[in-house]
Amino acid sequence: MSRDKERDDRDDRRAALERATALSGEAAALRARLDALSGPVAVLKRVLSVQIETPLEGLARSLRGGADASEAGDKPRAAVAHLGQRLYALGIVIEARAHAAGAALLGDADAVADALLRPLRDHARTLGYAAFNERVVCMPTSPGFEAVLLGLFEAHPVVFTPPDFGENLHRWASIAHELGHIVWHRWPGFAVEARSQLGLNRRPSLPLRGPDGTYRSRVEDALAGWLEEMHADLFAVVLLGPAAARSLAACFAVPEAPERAREARTLDGQTYAPHPPATLRVLWAAHALRRQGFAADAQAVERAWKSAHGDAAHLVIPLSSQRVAEVALAPFLDVGCALIDAYLDRAWASLGGATLGGVPGLELGPGRQAQVAALAQALISGTAQTRDPALLLAAAIEARERAPKAVNAISSALLRSIQGLESGERQAEDPRYVRAEPPTVSDPIRPEDLAAALALGDVLTQRRGRRLSYRSG
Repeated sequence: MSRDKERDDRDDRRAALERATALSGEAAALRARLDALSGPVAVLKRVLSVQIETPLEGLARSLRGGADASEAGDKPRAAVAHLGQRLYALGIVIEARAHAAGAALLGDADAVADALLRPLRDHARTLGYAAFNERVVCMPTSPGFEAVLLGLFEAHPVVFTPPDFGENLHRWASIAHELGHIVWHRWPGFAVEARSQLGLNRRPSLPLRGPDGTYRSRVEDALAGWLEEMHADLFAVVLLGPAAARSLAACFAVPEAPERAREARTLDGQTYAPHPPATLRVLWAAHALRRQGFAADAQAVERAWKSAHGDAAHLVIPLSSQRVAEVALAPFLDVGCALIDAYLDRAWASLGGATLGGVPGLELGPGRQAQVAALAQALISGTAQTRDPALLLAAAIEARERAPKAVNAISSALLRSIQGLESGERQAEDPRYVRAEPPTVSDPIRPEDLAAALALGDVLTQRRGRRLSYRSG
């Protein structure tokens, strides 16, 4: 090694040690901030300890020439910078929970996400999958910007949720959709098995112009590009039943411009963008509902969608020549429905030979939907219920469908019903406890804003699908 190289390495390590020492002080201040807060912050204390404080200590020890100098790696300043970014991001998450409104809302959101994901965590333990032990951290965002951010806090994906219940109630089913993305990326072997067994391990190329000047459109190419979003939508339907399909339709409705619901998109001019046209997503969700035994609900979703958007016969798809073309909708719908059948019927090796609906406690089928219907009636009357948070959310969405003018009473009852995760709240049925209703969270954070603020190039530029949203296109 040259002397110049040795000097540069020493300078890098010295600068990295100085920054690590400063970050340790910032982490201590954040620890004191967390210790002073009540509410749903226990998970954030674990993130701070395991993913920031402990790595910082090891890095500083290594930079000082401790026993295990390998902890600093060959790019110590980059390692310290990454921990600094993580620490900054955690500070933003903490501030969202530092006041009563945010703590109440996000404690409830955490509880819903935890209840939805718990059957898969239990199944992972049964199978001996130590790799899947996800515990979601929720953040408020503006309606339409619901998303999941993977890779920032490792085993703690950040799920962006609506800023309140009320008129945004139907958007809360997006939590189940975002959990589908987590399963796609984090469940050992699932995504690889899905692409392989469903025959979609291919490039999602746009239609190319042939020698005769015509374009050839292959449905399978489009489905290869849309598969992850299809999985997330179907996962939501499995978890929440009719509530998921109704919510999907409500979120994607564009009756003022129904042609937009038929549009497929591209981001690079060469391949399909990840999100299928909204019309396909709603009709596929209805097909999945029918497969689950909800024929009447499926028909109602389809009828309402077509009433608002017309009975479309064509999609608009992008071409590789930067043009667009109209193609028949039926082949995309039919092949997609067949794909859904295969998806729901398959005994997945990565799930230990279980179908998705066969994972104990995961599926909301007709039996549990009967409980949802009873809970919905109680919520319409404004009566708080102490039940599983996932069932309560499905019931609130069902209640809103039955009595849209009672949405405020429904939301109030839902807030009083859900016991926020790690929040210290008592059960709603305790007559001594009356939970204050929090106001809408002000200044919700968009995933894009957090990403830009952090400049997390190493996290946010990972392969497509790491940063995903609940959008129609």
